[in-house]
Amino acid sequence: MPRMKRLRHCTLILAILSIICIGNSAIMAQDSSADSTATPFRTGRWLSGISGMISSTVNETRSSDERTSSNEYALNIIGGQFFKDRWLVGGIFQMNRSDADGLTDLNSESLFLGPLISRYFSDAEGGSLYLTLSPGYTRYNNSISFIDELDENLEESAGSGFGFLINLGYSYVVFDRIAFDIGVAITQRWLNVERRLEPGDLVFSDDINLRDISFSFGFRVLLDRLLP
Repeated sequence: MPRMKRLRHCTLILAILSIICIGNSAIMAQDSSADSTATPFRTGRWLSGISGMISSTVNETRSSDERTSSNEYALNIIGGQFFKDRWLVGGIFQMNRSDADGLTDLNSESLFLGPLISRYFSDAEGGSLYLTLSPGYTRYNNSISFIDELDENLEESAGSGFGFLINLGYSYVVFDRIAFDIGVAITQRWLNVERRLEPGDLVFSDDINLRDISFSFGFRVLLDRLLP
């Protein structure tokens, strides 16, 4: 029952966003030839881009002489073609990794791969607000270890499942060729994982639900043709 409720909630969110896109498209509809001469996001053009994030944190406590550090990075690669003015269809590859060392060692990796569709809402030459939806395959690995009374405790989780990504942002276009994107992204994942606990060598299956909210910054290239 909890899983069914989550799926119904997910479906409701996607339906609402789809209605918003369709309604906005109807309101802003205009002559397609005029639109194509103005918008950088015009029919037949190709878009490719990359965005990423790297962070590193160190925390030192003088009283206890304890030191903890953490590192995190994310990489997003997208590509696609405008099959209609301001409508992009393509694919996305997303990878995230985080590491933390100290009293507790944590290593986590996630991967997302799937198709995407994006709607750019304005025909202005300088840029546009956009919405991206992407369902797809997701993979997850997580490891936590710590020492308790001289014994090392370890928990490992690995598995895959279904996920979707929603990204709302603004794309600023320079010279009709280069775009800089900024926005907020929500990633939701439902995973079936195998968990292993040490000591004891206990192995069992579990269902987990992961949700991430992050700010996105990207660099995009707009091409009239994919190849010269």
